[in-house]
Amino acid sequence: MSLSFQPTFHPILDSSSSPCDWPEITCAPLNKSVIGISLHNKNITRRIPATLCHLLHNLRSLDLSNNYIPGGFPDILNCSKLEYLVLSHNYFAGPIPPDILQLSPLGYLDITANHFSGDIPADIGRLHELRYLSLVRNEFNGTWPVEVRNLSYLEHLAMAYNRRLAPSTIPKELFGALNKLKFLWMRDMNLMGGIPESFNNLSSLEHVDLSFNNLNGSIPGGMFLLNINLKVSLLLNDNLFSGELPSKLGSNLSSLDLSDNRWLSGPSPIGISSWVTVEEFKASNNMFSGNITVSLTSLPILSTLLLDGTQLSGHLPSEIISWKSLTALNFARNQLSGPIPKSISSLPELAFLDLSENHLSGQLPSELGLFYPIARLNLSSNNITGKIPHQLEKREYESSFLNNPQLFGNLIPTVNRCSASGSGSHKLPAKYLAMIIALPIVASIGIILLRNLFGVRGNRDQENNHETEQKNNHEAEQKNNHEIDQWKLTSIHQLNFTMDDILSSLGEDNLIGKGGCGNVYRVPVNDSREFVAVKKIRINNRKLDKNLEKQFIAEVKTLGSTCHPNIVKLLCSIASEI
Repeated sequence: MSLSFQPTFHPILDSSSSPCDWPEITCAPLNKSVIGISLHNKNITRRIPATLCHLLHNLRSLDLSNNYIPGGFPDILNCSKLEYLVLSHNYFAGPIPPDILQLSPLGYLDITANHFSGDIPADIGRLHELRYLSLVRNEFNGTWPVEVRNLSYLEHLAMAYNRRLAPSTIPKELFGALNKLKFLWMRDMNLMGGIPESFNNLSSLEHVDLSFNNLNGSIPGGMFLLNINLKVSLLLNDNLFSGELPSKLGSNLSSLDLSDNRWLSGPSPIGISSWVTVEEFKASNNMFSGNITVSLTSLPILSTLLLDGTQLSGHLPSEIISWKSLTALNFARNQLSGPIPKSISSLPELAFLDLSENHLSGQLPSELGLFYPIARLNLSSNNITGKIPHQLEKREYESSFLNNPQLFGNLIPTVNRCSASGSGSHKLPAKYLAMIIALPIVASIGIILLRNLFGVRGNRDQENNHETEQKNNHEAEQKNNHEIDQWKLTSIHQLNFTMDDILSSLGEDNLIGKGGCGNVYRVPVNDSREFVAVKKIRINNRKLDKNLEKQFIAEVKTLGSTCHPNIVKLLCSIASEI
């Protein structure tokens, strides 16, 4: 058997040795025919040879991900036995061929992070063997096919971050046959209208993300009862949903995010005490009302509770039943009154507490000093009285107690009310003043924190010594885009930019400041009409311990939901685990 390719497509293919000896090649055990090629992250910059399928009639698996391959959809439709195709993180562009149905055996198709455009062809919905389909982050500007409802074996459907798609509703017949679907990711897809009741039939779902769209109406009650046998994550934040939550919610939810829908209303669900598996509950910036019930404190593994910016009233529960895992608690910008209960100080994992902008009163419990060193504490803009615990009379908490006229402490410059306009003798703390001066980019500006737990990944290892200077420059310019799969974005508000926009812009040209803990960049977004400030935190290649990591995550979550005229708005964080 002979195997040859265009020179420079990849150096291993110029070898005179048997292809079956190459680590990137998989051969059939009997006839030694090539059945698999894996060229992931090999710095390939040339087009795929048109002769590939003519030479490899038995090819079943092709992985070309994380390279720099240009051109249109590769000429591989003649690979009639292909079952696994990964083209993600390349420079493929143009339309997906409408006759992709020729690859009918495909069970796995991933074209994430390319530049494909036009319509998503209906024939994708006729690849009946598909179990995994990812079309994430492309430039599709047409429509997406309802024919995906015919993919009865499909378990993973990801079409997120295709905001250029034409506005569309979710057809009620879309989920008719997707009984095996476990993972649904339709974030930021320009969806509108309501969620059809047929969604309730997806009994195998474990993860649903419909966030950052324009979906409206009430949320079908059945969505909270999905898959009674497994934990379910349900992300519906940053839409336009309205109405009350159903009285009965499933006992298997692990994560529920309803934040920034504005019109969700009503009291806490009656059955909230049955959420024994919930780890995150986020419902910030809605119209929920009523009291905070003791039953809410009974969730045993809850780690994050964000109910800021709603209309909750009454007193904080004096008894906490089981919040032993809670790391972040945010009830800011509500109408809560009465004292701060001493029981809050007994939470062993709490790293972030925000009760600001309420009507809380009474003596500040001295037990709160036991929180030190808490990562983030904000009790400002209340009516709390008494003395600040000496453990918290630290410079890092100088803004934690502002606007409590009868509260006093030794290291706090002032805790009296300040003018909303910022005029008069009540000056901002120096760090806020410096931050505002350093960031006069647009009227509404946000900081994006970048955390790298183990250091930023460098350039890829070079595979050979014959790469051209043009290619090296190309790699340096684009390396952030191609490392995107190593980063995770946690959005706190609706964004008009992508993670690619940020990571690809952290160069010297955009650097505006350096400090002891990192650099600050001025990054253009939204076709350069607006800018955001990005602070990249330097960890000095030290691995964060578990507690410090928890504190960082909790601070990012609550800082992003804090609304104060003297605090710069936090939009998101981007983290790398490498």
